[in-house]
Amino acid sequence: MVCGSRCCDLLSNNNGENAKGRGNPEMMNMETAGSRVDGIDWLGASGGQLAIAFGAGCAACWGFIQTVLVGPLKKQIKELKDECEKRDERSAQRINQLEMLLLLHGSGELRQQLQAALSEERVSGDRK
Repeated sequence: MVCGSRCCDLLSNNNGENAKGRGNPEMMNMETAGSRVDGIDWLGASGGQLAIAFGAGCAACWGFIQTVLVGPLKKQIKELKDECEKRDERSAQRINQLEMLLLLHGSGELRQQLQAALSEERVSGDRK
């Protein structure tokens, strides 16, 4: 305690007493407020170590969840999307085949209605 300031009082020693032997009420209040439980100083170095350990555990847990749970789910979703796209392509091809068969082998009225529906579909498809 060179300057006699408040910060020197706080940093003088661990018991809350400065060099003159006076007790520092702030340090004593922290002590009585429960900063030490079972010999662990929660607000000191031990608390910092526990915080780092907690953060490391959270990061490890996040990595585990991403690897074990989310990774396979993303892979499965991608496979299902690919399968759906292939099925949609096959369905579109089959629809085109059936429309062609109806145009070739259908009655006159059916052909007219089918041509009107197809042209309407093309026009609405161009708008999108």
